[in-house]
Amino acid sequence: MRGNCRPSKGARRPKVERIAKPGGKVCVGVPIFLPPLAFIRNRWIWGSLIWRPHKKWTHIQTFSQPSFLRQLRRHSHLRLIETRGFRIISGGLLRRLENHRWWWRLNRRMGAAVPWACVEVQAILEKPTAAVSSSADSRGG
Repeated sequence: MRGNCRPSKGARRPKVERIAKPGGKVCVGVPIFLPPLAFIRNRWIWGSLIWRPHKKWTHIQTFSQPSFLRQLRRHSHLRLIETRGFRIISGGLLRRLENHRWWWRLNRRMGAAVPWACVEVQAILEKPTAAVSSSADSRGG
């Protein structure tokens, strides 16, 4: 899933799902905002697309952790194994800290504890094995 496009209702399966082998794991990450900020930013971006059509936006999709996971469930058959945050605070004066292992460890622990409060969230997904997929298909049809 790319963060700068909205999948349509009839969208094909995401490429990451098509290329993963059965039983294989995939890590998908996107920048996120806290839910109230994601809602506000999403409305601002879509309004700006109308008010300022000449502006070239690079990321028009806005995610919170819940909206990202909802999109994954809606558009993919991959099974969610784990969700983790990545980078509690990033950029600016703190960018130099990212070169230190203790900062990386702190961010990893905080990301595991409160992934919704990070600037990026990663979902670890697994593609079902062929046996599981075919048995699920036979039950459904």
